[in-house]
Amino acid sequence: MRSLLIASVLVIGACSQAARPAAPTPPPRTGFDFVADSLVNRSDLSKAMWGIEVYDPKADRVVYSYNGNRHFIPASNTKLIVTTVAMGVLGPGYRYRTPLLATAREPAVAALVVIGQGDPTWSERFHGGDFTVLDQLADSVARAGIREIDRLVVDASRFGPERIHYTWEISDLPGIYAPPVAAIGVAEGTLRLALRGGQRIGDSATVSIVGPQGVFPLAGRVDTDSAGKGLSLDVDYHNWPDTIRVSGSIGVNAVDTIRIAQPDAAEFATAVFAEALRARGITVRSTQLTYDSAEVARIGATAPIATWTSEPLPEIVAAILKPSQNWIAEQLLRTLGAEKGQAGTWSESLKVEQAYLVDVIGLDSTDFQLRDGSGMSAQTLMTPRGFVRILEHTRRQPWAAVYRNALPAALEPESTLSSRFQGLENRIFAKTGSITNVSTLSGFLVTEDGRDLTFSILVNASGRPQAQVRRGMDRLVYQLAGRNNRDVR
Repeated sequence: MRSLLIASVLVIGACSQAARPAAPTPPPRTGFDFVADSLVNRSDLSKAMWGIEVYDPKADRVVYSYNGNRHFIPASNTKLIVTTVAMGVLGPGYRYRTPLLATAREPAVAALVVIGQGDPTWSERFHGGDFTVLDQLADSVARAGIREIDRLVVDASRFGPERIHYTWEISDLPGIYAPPVAAIGVAEGTLRLALRGGQRIGDSATVSIVGPQGVFPLAGRVDTDSAGKGLSLDVDYHNWPDTIRVSGSIGVNAVDTIRIAQPDAAEFATAVFAEALRARGITVRSTQLTYDSAEVARIGATAPIATWTSEPLPEIVAAILKPSQNWIAEQLLRTLGAEKGQAGTWSESLKVEQAYLVDVIGLDSTDFQLRDGSGMSAQTLMTPRGFVRILEHTRRQPWAAVYRNALPAALEPESTLSSRFQGLENRIFAKTGSITNVSTLSGFLVTEDGRDLTFSILVNASGRPQAQVRRGMDRLVYQLAGRNNRDVR
């Protein structure tokens, strides 16, 4: 009887199991959410800190967010802030105007005064030559009939003497990434060193500054190495601004040039202008660089000789965003303080930025921490959501199209996207950013089905090569664009 009962239970259990429907096999996860989750949580990049925000303006909703309200170091995405605020408070019609005044319009004058306005366009990028603007201003002096100048005065008071931001890494200072800021400057704050190897191995190579000599003393030694040897050069920043100390090697009879930061942009511009005047037969007995506007006013230079007018602001914004130009970004930031704040200092300029972000765009003051304009500072912080809101603000402005066109575009030559996003031409416009262990990308994207999206992808503390991080970010963008099968290598 017990055996029969057990058998019955087994039969009932078997029937019960047979009657239960099989659990359905879950469909494979696809789409942006899945790719993003895989990348940030299960890939080789999962140790990094990811921040992602994607917004659909037509639907007025956030379609994806991961750490969207967290702080990240934005690197050069910081340039989105200074350019947006500048377009908002200065306007797209803004131009720099630099006056050149004399104490009289006669052959011999007591003083010729240049009042620096911070114009960042006096470079090869805008005019075909680094010294072109000062050459043309020197032509204006000659046409005015001036032949003798007792004192050439350069007024750099608009920005004051503060030239280097205290949060920049000291190792960046000699290079072209962090040139000192000034109210007057040429060549985007850089100068060229010309080097020529000796005739024999071990000879001392020749090193000279391209431009006026004697402005910055050169010290150190560059040795001649074997024929065909490339240039290897170290620039010592410890003795700046008094001395540029170089060391390294160059091949036998080799000739090369390298750009480095000018130790003092205003000092160099003063020397360039004096040399340009003398090249036109004009006697310049002395030069004076000053940061005291009251002293300049006492000189009494009221006779107008010329006024240099820059390109309009949208061209300057494009020169910042497309190649990610640090010096122009900082010049523009300091202009905000000079024009709309109490002074052209970093602290006053950042107050102008903060007021615009909070009062006009509507960001919460806790969304960001501002330190500079270029993103060189690792102390600047912003949320992905903040960048999306900034970009959305530009979308609603009368200058929206101008701003979008100033951003790097897929495969655009001489932009930071020149080798990225093949297949997304005319569909992605975005600002890149990178410093050590930081990669960022924020901008506008048009999907395969024609939707406009605004996005921000910020990656911090990656500990991985930049190229690997970029591949991961690009995979996200392709997926977002609707190119699911795009092979991003």
